[in-house]
Amino acid sequence: MKKTGVFLVCFVFSAFALFGQDADDFRTGVKNGAVTIIGYRGSVKDVRIPDKINELPVTTIGSYAFRSNQLTSVTIPNSVISIGGRAFESNQLTNVTIPNSVISIGEYAFYKNQLTSVTIPNSVTSIGSYAFERNQLMSVTIPNSVTSIGSEAFAYNQLTSITIPNSVTSIGRYAFYENQLTSVTIPNSVTSIGGRAFGSNQLTSVKIPKSVISIDDEAFDSSVKVIREGR
Repeated sequence: MKKTGVFLVCFVFSAFALFGQDADDFRTGVKNGAVTIIGYRGSVKDVRIPDKINELPVTTIGSYAFRSNQLTSVTIPNSVISIGGRAFESNQLTNVTIPNSVISIGEYAFYKNQLTSVTIPNSVTSIGSYAFERNQLMSVTIPNSVTSIGSEAFAYNQLTSITIPNSVTSIGRYAFYENQLTSVTIPNSVTSIGGRAFGSNQLTSVKIPKSVISIDDEAFDSSVKVIREGR
């Protein structure tokens, strides 16, 4: 009898490890038949967010939901469509999986973590300001679904190169500030580049396409040779 009890406890523990955590670890709200995670009270630092809680789909990770919890890893289910502002701010994340169901990544969503790489799925249309600022990013993949890159979205990282897809129309202020970029290609979809967007990198020259009609002050360091197409 005792052995059966021990086996059952071990099985339940293993099930949570494999398929997600106890629903009680998450503080939630429900609206229109969908769950928003609004807080975390669990002790596990390698978090697997379930795709359903109480048989309802988890569609939103609310603002501040996992802020300052010393998380090291998080897996987001493909039921989630929105990641709120500051949702994972100030943790110790070295790894995150963002599913291709996510449409928007809010301001400061992954601010001040330890991410070294991130792949943004081709469902995302906007990257909020400060979203990945102050990590340790050495590589990032931005899909051609993204139309805007927010202010300081990737500032203070370790990027040496970046491919901006030809879907992007605006690059915010300080978007790639203080990285280690040696080259960058601005696609002919871009119409505006914010101030200091590419400041404090290692660029020597950059070509600006005809599509760009607005470049704010000091978008590039003064030492960078800026070549305007058609001029």
